[in-house]
Amino acid sequence: MKAEAWFFAICTMFFLLVAPAYWFITYDWTGTSALTMTFLLTLLVTFYLGFHARRPRWPRGVRNWPRFAARRQGPADAPGHRPGACVLG
Repeated sequence: MKAEAWFFAICTMFFLLVAPAYWFITYDWTGTSALTMTFLLTLLVTFYLGFHARRPRWPRGVRNWPRFAARRQGPADAPGHRPGACVLG
């Protein structure tokens, strides 16, 4: 996903440069608004893809992540830990 993040970052820079130039050339509110919203959308996608490109991936050879994570030792194994407490309330 790192390549896609770079692609959207380049598109974001393009729209950042084109939107003000379009306004000064045409003084058109509609096109400038569309270019501005497109800039914001590509910025959002860039941050999303950049965040997920930096996330650690599963260890190699692990096919079933929940079972692997359940076997690990850590603070979740402390007494009184409820696995679904955040979701179930």
